[in-house]
Amino acid sequence: MSEAEEEIASAFSLPDLPTVEQQIRAIEAPIQARYADEIALDPEVVDEILRTGSNRSKGQLRLIYNFMVEKTPEEYTEFVKNEYGMGGKGFEIDGAKYAVWFDDLGLRIAAGDTAKSGTIVNAFLSWEDVSNRTHELLRQGEYAPQAVLDAARQNALQEHAQTLAYMERDLADGVAEAVFQDTEIFRGGFPELTDRLAGLLDDTDFLTDLNDRLSALGEAYTEDKDLMRMHFYKPDKVAALFQKFAKPYQNYSAREGFHWNEYKKFITEDEINAYFTRGSNYSDSRLTIYSFFLNHEDKKERAGFLKDHYGIGGSSHALCGADDSHEDHDGRGIALERGSYGNPDASVHLNWNQAVGRIDQLIRDSEYLKPADYSWMPAYERERMAMRVMSFYHHLPSEVERPYPQDLYHEEGRKALVEKLADPEQAVELLEQMDNALLSVPLDSEEYERKAESLSILHQYVEGTYTIFPEKKRAVEIVGPEQGQISMFDFMEQEPQSKEQSTAAAVEEPRKAKSRCTVSVNGDDAGGIYRGYCNSAIFRWQVL
Repeated sequence: MSEAEEEIASAFSLPDLPTVEQQIRAIEAPIQARYADEIALDPEVVDEILRTGSNRSKGQLRLIYNFMVEKTPEEYTEFVKNEYGMGGKGFEIDGAKYAVWFDDLGLRIAAGDTAKSGTIVNAFLSWEDVSNRTHELLRQGEYAPQAVLDAARQNALQEHAQTLAYMERDLADGVAEAVFQDTEIFRGGFPELTDRLAGLLDDTDFLTDLNDRLSALGEAYTEDKDLMRMHFYKPDKVAALFQKFAKPYQNYSAREGFHWNEYKKFITEDEINAYFTRGSNYSDSRLTIYSFFLNHEDKKERAGFLKDHYGIGGSSHALCGADDSHEDHDGRGIALERGSYGNPDASVHLNWNQAVGRIDQLIRDSEYLKPADYSWMPAYERERMAMRVMSFYHHLPSEVERPYPQDLYHEEGRKALVEKLADPEQAVELLEQMDNALLSVPLDSEEYERKAESLSILHQYVEGTYTIFPEKKRAVEIVGPEQGQISMFDFMEQEPQSKEQSTAAAVEEPRKAKSRCTVSVNGDDAGGIYRGYCNSAIFRWQVL
């Protein structure tokens, strides 16, 4: 799914519940408070990591300039949070490893290879904490060397100049001439263009006049979106950005002799896991991989699938979008690197068997899929079933009528089949047509066996007894060992175990402690059976 599709799908996902990470932090908070005086992360380690800024190129310069302009504390914090985004990093400081992870909740530092599953020796900073401490280090002259502090203003001029140049090039024909007094300032290529605009933006009179023009353009854009050919640099957003840029700024000074320390970097366990949860470079790859793992338990088979699915290639921004990260994958596995190509600061290589182990554990921990994936499953499954229908008709005689339009790239045909499968009546009619089409295939041929098996799966899918996601929760009947069928509400009324009984059972026989009652659901392509279990008022799924 694209980011836009994920956002739409998320709107139809399950109600917001505490994430695993939020629950872990809620549990750890009182523990950390209890041992705060005994086990604490060195404050200097925290400061050293804050000085490294975000994972974006020139992030430190943007953070510095954020505090050079007068804002409210809330505005400072919001900028810091957005600049960091989500990601991680790792450093070896004074012989010890420290993993860092940041997300919507804040920034966490822990001793070791992981921050998300770290030890009690860690520090958690809310974004307000990160903002306040960064601001304090700047005021103390201990955030960055003077040369870096002096470069923050020029970097802000360059980045705003670039934004202005890109927006101007996205304007519809004739709009730039109507908005700007002199369009010659936008002529030429980079970097001469941004250098010219940066010099003009440093002039107060030019910036004041520009802001008036941008404000008018922004208001017009809200009424007429056709003013732009593309809408990445929206004029109303750009106008608001430049209004803030026009505010007075103050320079910071570094403490005499202050300098940055260089530390060895490493790729954390959290970053590696996050790389795998993004899937491959193909659309809907997470669901493709997830479905395959649910239906195939053999490690060798899984490794071969991943090797073929990923293929040969690579990408930049591999570690949670970090600007200085990239990955390459081929028949030997996946190489993750941070730093320059050919001379990385840190690297990790995982063969396909190791990749299988990572993904399998993420699935078991319910950390592989994103919330939007679950709501996208029915649509994705219909897409897969539509492709199965088209495969069924492949190699059939031309006189056999196809229940879908035939086009060069099969796009129209696929869309038509998805619509048919989404409608129960049309789905039944489709199967009837396919049943008749199968009669054209000789009974003693291998082709007949394959098509008959595929058609059988489609029948089960339409009947609701087959899914490519066999662990997906569905409305089912729960069968008690000796009580016949009971409802979900019946087992919730059963007398719960005592705390002592539950704890003892969990220690001695975890599987049995969870098997208060069982559920059988027809499963994968191989016809396997997946059993669920429920315990007291908790209902979960487990593959046996």
